[in-house]
Amino acid sequence: KLEQMTPAEIPPSYEEHYSGFFAEFDGRRIETLAQAFTNPQLPVNCFLIHLHGAVTRVPATATPFPIRREGIAIDAAAYWKPPHGQPAAVQWVESLKSKMPADQDGDYVNVMDRVSESEVRRAYGGNYARLQHLKAKYDPENQFSLNQNIRPA
Repeated sequence: KLEQMTPAEIPPSYEEHYSGFFAEFDGRRIETLAQAFTNPQLPVNCFLIHLHGAVTRVPATATPFPIRREGIAIDAAAYWKPPHGQPAAVQWVESLKSKMPADQDGDYVNVMDRVSESEVRRAYGGNYARLQHLKAKYDPENQFSLNQNIRPA
């Protein structure tokens, strides 16, 4: 319903994302990003979120957000226009993902794109089972499922 309230003069945004977490953000990763963002064939952007300080002093089980160690969360996006722009955006994102795979133990859920259930489980780590029980209690019919869905236990 909120999307229907958006004024018509604000055009829709079509984008593909790559997100992940890196405990080490080394020279190889920096070079890979630099190459990906040098003369791309479509509009792209990237956010790097340095996780450190207070966020790393909270126990991983204290909140749903499990990345409680120092590192870099990334959100890289490629923007496209219908009707034929999506394949190039998907190719750009998949290329970046293959050259710069994220660590296997975490993801910044707020910037994840359409992902599989296994990727959602990986993002929440050890908190996933606890969140499934909460989902079963408060949303047993899985009405809120158009996000990075946690299936009820």
